[in-house]
Amino acid sequence: MKKFNPYETYSLGKQLFPVLNFEENDYDYSEIMWPLYTARVTLLAQIKASTVFQSASNRAAGSVISAINTVVPTDIEEMFKVENNKKVTRYEIKNIKNHIQNLETVLSNDMPGVSAYIVSQKGIYKTDDLISHADHNFPKEIRNIIPEQAIKDLIESGKCLAFEVPTACAFHLWRAVETVMGVYYQKLAKNTFELDKVNKNWGAYIKALDTKGADTKITQFLDHIRESYRNPQTHPEAMLEVNEALGLFGVATSAIHQMVLEIQKP
Repeated sequence: MKKFNPYETYSLGKQLFPVLNFEENDYDYSEIMWPLYTARVTLLAQIKASTVFQSASNRAAGSVISAINTVVPTDIEEMFKVENNKKVTRYEIKNIKNHIQNLETVLSNDMPGVSAYIVSQKGIYKTDDLISHADHNFPKEIRNIIPEQAIKDLIESGKCLAFEVPTACAFHLWRAVETVMGVYYQKLAKNTFELDKVNKNWGAYIKALDTKGADTKITQFLDHIRESYRNPQTHPEAMLEVNEALGLFGVATSAIHQMVLEIQKP
């Protein structure tokens, strides 16, 4: 997955436009050096790994860069050694413009096929935060206690919420909660659910936590989540809406936060 910066495309057009406006005459090198240099730099930035250019557009952009290289050296020191009054011929100018016009034609065919979408913000969560690090919903001192698997599920849940895949978002949220439940139990029991032969279901996990002295406010909250949200959503026909998943994101992170606070206690 690549992040698309629309400003880069705008900047490309902005830097290529002055070159397209060159008249097909002979020029002094000093007159055209900087417009060609900035056009090349912008093209090189555009065809890097994060570009949205397709392969044909990349090839066309490479041809423009090669045409500019015949006039303006690629080495910055060499670029300034060229005599300012050296003539750049109308043929060289026409060659560069032809390659830019070809790039424009290729882009007009390629760009409509780029799958670019605007992802709307969900609640107070910025889209970038949901996609890249939803786990940062917790302060660092809390994140340091959350097990790696739960962190991975939280990050995946954020992506699912951002891209409006709400049922998958809930799936990852409940996995993260369940993982932290296991850590909370281990803190209280000095053992794991598995070694204590606790049945693999939330009801059994919550009862086991109760028997080991877990905070009743937490176990009651977990049981409410189990009965009202988690269990009903395990059925194949259950499908969530985005706003439901947004609410559950807060529910799950609250449960995790409460358990981690207890886990941190000496």
